[in-house]
Amino acid sequence: MYTREFSDISVTEVNGDQITEAGKAYSYVGGNTVSVKVKGKTSVVNRLSKDDLLAVADLSTLSITGAVMVDVSCPKYPSLEITPIGSSTVLKVEIEDLVEKSLNVKVNTNGKVSEGYYIGQGVATPNMVTVSGPESVVNKINEASVNVSIGSGNTTDVTTNTTLKLLDQSEGEVSSSTLNISQTDISVTVPIYETKTVPVDFGVTGQVAHGYKMVSAAYEPKEVTVAGRKEDLDKISQVTLKDYDISGKNSKVEDSISIVQNLAEQLPDGVVFTDKEATVALVVDIQQITETSFELPLS
Repeated sequence: MYTREFSDISVTEVNGDQITEAGKAYSYVGGNTVSVKVKGKTSVVNRLSKDDLLAVADLSTLSITGAVMVDVSCPKYPSLEITPIGSSTVLKVEIEDLVEKSLNVKVNTNGKVSEGYYIGQGVATPNMVTVSGPESVVNKINEASVNVSIGSGNTTDVTTNTTLKLLDQSEGEVSSSTLNISQTDISVTVPIYETKTVPVDFGVTGQVAHGYKMVSAAYEPKEVTVAGRKEDLDKISQVTLKDYDISGKNSKVEDSISIVQNLAEQLPDGVVFTDKEATVALVVDIQQITETSFELPLS
């Protein structure tokens, strides 16, 4: 006879619908895996894997203290002797209110495309999922997202299927074992745009304070990069910003202006900035007017 230990055996629940039909949800305190010792003929035990063992928790037998016994068996070899390791086959179950939350599906991309191309905002289908389960677990969920890898060889739109992830505030993954999710297989399309560099048109307006004069105004950068489909990029020749108001100023002006937030004319539909945080650095030299008197000979 030979004895082996098996750990991290996932538990299957039965009769959990008796809890959910009452408008409640259940979660496991400390996890829902068990560890056991298996004793039997050496030739049989040596061939076993964790997947040969069946661990079942009958939630209809849940005690008043929230404990449930897990029955572990081996359907393939029913004559084996199976005993728990410690108290691992007694699970602690917590009963909570059943709550529901709807979440937009965020598409995250990683990787880079070749120069002259830009990764656009991915679109998920469906773009929203519904998650229901124990209140304490659902309340941890901060984001529903999918990840798509983009390679340098991608010059056309990328379409793929990927698995939904639920993340908490710290971007750690929230276990979905006690949750009901409307859909976990998400179809994603990520557009790959061409890029174009166009000039930035930017000026100043207004009168400086009395007794002062604007000597010069300069800004950088003079160009900005946008992205979109070629037919949309052909519609844009420059980016025009709202004039900067220097009314009443009596000293040198140095400012950083967000391009996205200060557009005088919106970009054509389908065109986006490759750097949404892009700014223009403006310097306006303003000096005081001074007067000097001279005596001139009549000659």
